[in-house]
Amino acid sequence: GPGGGADFSGLATDVQQLVDQLDPLAKVTREASDAEEQLRASHEKLTAAGYDVEALIASLKHGTAGYAFGLGAAARAAREQAQDTTLALQVRKLEAEGTDEARQEIVRLTAARELDRLESRRQQAVMAAAPGQIGEINAAYAELRAAVLATRDAELVWSSGQDQALKSLRARLDPIAEKYRDVDQQALLLLRGFEAGKLTYEQYLDLIGRLGDQVEAWAAAQNQAADAVVRTAEDLEFSNEIRRLELENTDEARRRIVALTTARKLEQLELERSRALLEALPEQIDAVNAAYDRMRKAIIDEGQVRELERLKNQANPLAEAFKTAAEGIQRGFSDAFTNIARNGK
Repeated sequence: GPGGGADFSGLATDVQQLVDQLDPLAKVTREASDAEEQLRASHEKLTAAGYDVEALIASLKHGTAGYAFGLGAAARAAREQAQDTTLALQVRKLEAEGTDEARQEIVRLTAARELDRLESRRQQAVMAAAPGQIGEINAAYAELRAAVLATRDAELVWSSGQDQALKSLRARLDPIAEKYRDVDQQALLLLRGFEAGKLTYEQYLDLIGRLGDQVEAWAAAQNQAADAVVRTAEDLEFSNEIRRLELENTDEARRRIVALTTARKLEQLELERSRALLEALPEQIDAVNAAYDRMRKAIIDEGQVRELERLKNQANPLAEAFKTAAEGIQRGFSDAFTNIARNGK
């Protein structure tokens, strides 16, 4: 018993070892405290040897805090995930209310969560940094925090009437974005119907699948229309450039015509190949690619033949004479227009 003079030092040591094994943070904190005491006890000797004791103690505390922060990384990650989930549920509930007060509460909650996230990142950066970098980190954090608060305050003064007007304007100017917003609302309606027991799980999956099929078909039609507009614009731009080069009637212009025509045909061929691959069965892909390779070679060969013909014509003395005459006429017109601009006649 206690009065028997028994030695409990061995038991105390075993208990302490068990505590250190189960709680490494307690051990490192205790060791850091002991190290700080030793530094302070040796203050005079260390100072005389040229050491900055306070800087050593600050570095010791920074390292200890960094170690402790690292031990809590998993717990912080789990806590942040839980906070994000909670926020998402709160936002969904407030969006269902659809009031201006609910919208403003969403703004406040979202900003508060972003500030929490910023603070967590600041702490991580501070723990990983050298002591001399902490001031810069805190200054950057202050700027980001001010930006979040400014955005929050600006959104809080935005009224629900302005919000509806903006949505209406966006719907007129950007029908694609409006379509996807409608689909999101429809998907949410199906989910709430399932949660309320109005739909079975099988019905919910079937209707979500049909909604997805509609979106894919609509998107494909939009893409085809957009591609058609783009191709028409490219064809017109190509025709205009060829006409301009033909009017120049120089050897360099003719070289450019050959190069542009070949490049344009290759672009169109690649587009056709992409379409064919999308519609082909797996066993047809090799045949599509082989046909593409043959046609691509034919286009390149045609371009090379045209380039050889151009070089042959260029070497022809009669062609060179026509070229010289054409350039002289062009200079004459240029001089005439210059005189008209100068003299007003």
